[in-house]
Amino acid sequence: MKKINKIYFLLLILSFIVISCNTETSPTADELMSEYYPTSIGNWWKYENWILDSTGTRINKISVDSVVIEDTTYLDGKNAFEIVTYSSRNDTIIVSTNYIAFEGSNLFAYMNLTFSDGDSIPWIRVADLNGSQWLMAEKDIINENNQVRNEYYIKITGAKGDILDFNFRNEMLKAQEFVTTYIQRTSTKTPIDTVGTDMESTIQDLYCKGIGQVYSKYMMVKNVGFARQGFESNLLDYYVK
Repeated sequence: MKKINKIYFLLLILSFIVISCNTETSPTADELMSEYYPTSIGNWWKYENWILDSTGTRINKISVDSVVIEDTTYLDGKNAFEIVTYSSRNDTIIVSTNYIAFEGSNLFAYMNLTFSDGDSIPWIRVADLNGSQWLMAEKDIINENNQVRNEYYIKITGAKGDILDFNFRNEMLKAQEFVTTYIQRTSTKTPIDTVGTDMESTIQDLYCKGIGQVYSKYMMVKNVGFARQGFESNLLDYYVK
């Protein structure tokens, strides 16, 4: 099961655009989500990424990422754009590739979630300009064998938020907010003991027309047995055709 790395990808992938960013007009129902992601090959964005403590305070800068649209392809039933991230960490460059696709007001991310029961979810709807709340993915699996009961539950939901101000290089821009909520619970029960995890987190993403994704904030709101923390990604520079 691809979990945390895919959820972190959600911090960086949720969209971009091609018209003026300082408009006071809120997105309307007839707008296309493709407007929020200028998908010409060669477009790029640079982000500064931080680790946050449980209060949301920055404690350590972990990387500077360059995100580039490098190609198009057809993937699992959708016309997709190939996005390559070059992450600079301690003099090392880590390269990763992800894919997005558009359908009207919707933005999809290729997550390729796979589960122990053989089921899979290739694409997840991560943003919807016409929606208020929607289900991205939900799975509940129970396996019992030789007095051992394994339980696994995951639920990912999305919501369209407000139009918020975002300060970019001392210019106040208008950005559309989307919020993702992630729940994961696991447990292993035996006749003598029960162990498991119980984690909940939220991701706030801001998108600005003509620029794209300008901000992401991932925060654990529940993480039983482990320290809670978060991540923050902030736009430093960009180029769109």
